[in-house]
Amino acid sequence: MLRAIDETRANVARLFERENSTILKSYLEGHMGEAWVDRLDNPTAAQVRVDIFTFYAGDVNSPSSQEMIRNLGEHNLIVTKQEDWKREIEKIHLEAAKFPRYSFHQDPSVLDQEKLRCFIKELPKEYEIRPIDRTVLNDPQLERVMIQVIQCFDSVDDYLKRGFGYCIYKGDVLVSAALPFSIYNKGVEIDIATHEDYRGKGLATVTAAVMMLECLKRGLYPNWDAANETSYKLALKLRYEFDEAYDTYYVNVGSDNE
Repeated sequence: MLRAIDETRANVARLFERENSTILKSYLEGHMGEAWVDRLDNPTAAQVRVDIFTFYAGDVNSPSSQEMIRNLGEHNLIVTKQEDWKREIEKIHLEAAKFPRYSFHQDPSVLDQEKLRCFIKELPKEYEIRPIDRTVLNDPQLERVMIQVIQCFDSVDDYLKRGFGYCIYKGDVLVSAALPFSIYNKGVEIDIATHEDYRGKGLATVTAAVMMLECLKRGLYPNWDAANETSYKLALKLRYEFDEAYDTYYVNVGSDNE
């Protein structure tokens, strides 16, 4: 198993032709993440990791495939379209928890910008929308609301250069936030979270709407990929059109195995 180099990226992309994940695109297009292959010259099997997400494709019978399947961080979300890779993942990681994620059509024409503006207008006056700038990033409340904050970016400065996001405060309390989990050529993968004490108030809807409108203003697509039914229902409310459910494995191998 070899770490992929920039010159290998196009060959890696050919192995993932069946995948349409924007998180995967962030590596394939050279923005974020890293990859491993069985050989640098015309690889037949590949692994791509973008933060906690891991993708596999190619020949599962490659001598390097077993090593790739074990090449994980502490917390992992594993995705592959190939049934043979799924079987090997289940054999090696007996503790893997399989669950569905939900993808949506990547079509900006279905997103109703006027409806998004209406959602924003419904925000009560005691709440304030703010851009996620350096001050917000340094607010410890942000990490209490979002489990992962700019994990895919190299640093705060890198985020400020390549990313953007919005949050909602109620007084001095940060109650909801949306920012890119990852970026790719034509868009961003939206990550959104709301303080547990403020859920059920429509704040995630407003935060998402602000983020989506900013993306569309910049000519970027605000991609949505739902990890659970709550996120799925919010996506439909925001006028995303459902595409498919797909298998995802959660694997916790412990920090000693990283």
